[in-house]
Order: sequence, then structure tokens, then C-alpha cells
Amino acid sequence: MREIARRAREEHRRSMQEPDLLTVPQPHNYPPLPPKKDLGMAKPPSKEAIVEWFRSSQVNKKAGLDVNSNSVAPWFHGLITRQEAESLLQSQPVGSFLVRVSERIWGYAISYKDVDRCKHYLIDASNGHYQFLGTNQISHNTLGDLVSYHGARPITAVGGELLGRPCHRVKPLPPAFQGLTIRAR
Repeated sequence: MREIARRAREEHRRSMQEPDLLTVPQPHNYPPLPPKKDLGMAKPPSKEAIVEWFRSSQVNKKAGLDVNSNSVAPWFHGLITRQEAESLLQSQPVGSFLVRVSERIWGYAISYKDVDRCKHYLIDASNGHYQFLGTNQISHNTLGDLVSYHGARPITAVGGELLGRPCHRVKPLPPAFQGLTIRAR
């Protein structure tokens, strides 16, 4: 008798975990979502404004510089689009990455080659430090510190993304960015 009851409980538990294929889900009539609140970060108005922001606030912080050689870091690509980043990473091995100036926020984006696609992580540089966009993120003093940190520790616990191999530039930085980081003091 106990065995029959145990099997019945197990069968009931399994049936509760499996989707009911005979029932058609009904649409929910939820109220509309409220409009998104201003996150305190305005989108840069133009590429020219981004270049000016980089010149005025990032050059003196040596953003994109390899501190050992005082030259542009191999992973820094300046102002390129998300699509250009994906194109550069397409033939690279998993773990390859590049850092680009973001067109969406006053900051940067890390484009990362994963197994099946490229992932893009926004880096907020608006408060004088560098951290991934979001709450409870670790703040770094330099962009290079953030890159080095995530070479040893994953960007996300779930994805396990370690910044492995920098994707080198195939063409020189655009004229607006050439020489900017090299002249940094």
C-alpha cells in the first residue's frame, strides 16, 4: 500500500512539473507598463560629442592605454559600432574581446566572443570610475583595471565570461582618436 502511495505522489509531482499540452494558455490582461524612468544617463547626442567627451574627460585618465608601454592598448578600438565589433570578433576564438567607445552612453562597451554569439557589456564611466552598467557593480579606478580584473574573474557568474584574448585592430584608430591616448600624461 505504501509503495502505491509513493508512486502516486511521484507521478503527481512529475505531472506538476511538465507543461500541460492539452491546455491552451490564455492571454493575460495586464495593465500597460509605466514609461521607463530616466536612469540619470543621457544618451550622447552625436559622434562629435562623444569624441569631445573622450578628449576632455578620458585622455587624462589614460583610458584605452596600456600602462606598461604608454601606447594604445591592443584591445581598444575607439569609436566603432556594435556591428563592426561583431564583424571583427566573428572569426576569433571564444574569449576574445575588444573595448570600444559606446554610442549609447557616456562610457564604453566590451564586445565579447562567446560560443554562439557576441555579447556586449556597457561600462559606465560617468562618475570618474569604471564599472558595468547596473546596480552593485565593482568600481575600478581605470578602464585597464576593469579589463585586467575580468581577465581573472568572470563578467557574469552564469556565463563565466573571462576576457581572454584581445582582438587586435585591423585598421588604425579613426582620425578623431589617433594620438589621443598616446599624448596622455
